Amino acid sequence: MDKRNKDDKKSPLIAPSWAKIDSEKGEIAVNIGISKETVIFNIGGVKFETYRSTLYRQPDSPLANEEFLRKHFRSDKKEYFFDRDPTMFKAILNYLRTGELHMPPYICGPAAKLELEFWGIPDRIIERCCYTHYNAYNSTLMALNRLEKDRHGSFDYPVDTHTNRTMSKWKRIRSKASIILNHPEKSKSAK
Repeated sequence: MDKRNKDDKKSPLIAPSWAKIDSEKGEIAVNIGISKETVIFNIGGVKFETYRSTLYRQPDSPLANEEFLRKHFRSDKKEYFFDRDPTMFKAILNYLRTGELHMPPYICGPAAKLELEFWGIPDRIIERCCYTHYNAYNSTLMALNRLEKDRHGSFDYPVDTHTNRTMSKWKRIRSKASIILNHPEKSKSAK
């Protein structure tokens, strides 16, 4: 994905998403991981060590934001501490290393989504092989919502047309049973 300077529509500076553009200086900064400086992350009690340059491969991520990291730095242990899911962080760190985001299959979609949002990683970049599993919760949730709507929608409280009042419980049950048995085309529950 290309980045262009928002103020200068004709800016010749175009760079991949993992590069930083300094339009004032007319430079593109690309950190290719040559630095030997490492950082240690303690994520939910699990320690990860990586090159600092790896963090800049996703410049919009909080991991590339020094101010954000400073808030979580424990100087006595010389590490950054986050009380987050270490399994998801491993996937995110591997994404920064390889450029491919693969999800652990045993993490449910909503939990993965929360972690991705916290770390500033868009879910649209999840690899195709993992996206189906990740998105399965959306499909399941939509199906459950449709079933719940059908269940409630087909059993609304009918109104007695003669008195314009809500029917008694027994009359409602009889009315719904009659619709289900005699008119299967009226609702999904009847079908």
